[in-house]
Amino acid sequence: MGCVSNLSEARRKREIEGLLAQIERWYGAAADIASEYAALMEKDPAAATLRVGEFIGKARNANPGQVEALVGGPNHDWIIPVINICGASYPYLDREVRKGGLAQVMRFLDGLNYFRSQDHVEGLHEPWLVADIIVSSGWLYWPGYKHETDILAEARTWKELAPKIPDARSQFWLAYTVMKPQWSSLEVRTRFYKEFPELTDRTLDAVAAIVESESRSEHERKGVDLAAATAEHLNHYDPLLHEAIRTKVQEEKWIKLDF
Repeated sequence: MGCVSNLSEARRKREIEGLLAQIERWYGAAADIASEYAALMEKDPAAATLRVGEFIGKARNANPGQVEALVGGPNHDWIIPVINICGASYPYLDREVRKGGLAQVMRFLDGLNYFRSQDHVEGLHEPWLVADIIVSSGWLYWPGYKHETDILAEARTWKELAPKIPDARSQFWLAYTVMKPQWSSLEVRTRFYKEFPELTDRTLDAVAAIVESESRSEHERKGVDLAAATAEHLNHYDPLLHEAIRTKVQEEKWIKLDF
């Protein structure tokens, strides 16, 4: 249990190094905690994933309690990088390990006001982790993606969008928004899929979880035909992706925790 399979070490290291550089620009204490967690993640991704709650707690405690009381919750700028370091290995770990890490992230989010939880989720990069949080929370922590729609409103061509991608608040939410024709041009969509195949593939896994969760909820609550509900929700995404999404619904890679 806990083995990392087919994991691109170079990709994971680049992601973690980028996250550390980001947080170092913010706060020294939080950067030290993120660095400690990143070192553990490099050494043993499974063990680190199962300790994510501990490091979330350390990052939270780096923020003086009186400050948290004043702003209404923990500083998401300090905690998001810790969760993103966990997310860098999340898709490549055994399901039971992912479950354990997800449960700890959910316990943290469940302890906040839901809109504070949404503030954290809107900054997460890993599609599998975001999807698991969304479906496990019953959509309570869905943050929306206005930041990403604003980016795409100003970047209708690939030439305009490409320079903005490295600074995206969330790799997942940007990829998710690109997949919606109402927000992106055909040129942007096709180039994005080509340039970011791994992110696109995992985002399709997340979309499958979202489509299935939405459709099944309507089926169970309103008696809507499941196939009809699925077809309706698929219509929100690029038609070129519908077949792939249907296939991924059948694969059911997501995790839904019941509390």
